[in-house]
Amino acid sequence: MQGLDVVGPVILEQELVKDRNRRVYIIKQYKQREKKLIHVSICHMRENGSVECDVMPVASAIM
Repeated sequence: MQGLDVVGPVILEQELVKDRNRRVYIIKQYKQREKKLIHVSICHMRENGSVECDVMPVASAIM
């Protein structure tokens, strides 16, 4: 999953069509990765430690 950011949506789409079982797995991983990236960016912005409260609404919007 290292090069997922580099891979365009078109290539990813081809992968998904190729194998439906892997499709669910890839999407799950991708969502988790997005959440992680958002979590990290908020962590960097916040200094008072109230990260959990700020992560929830953003993560919900993605799902």
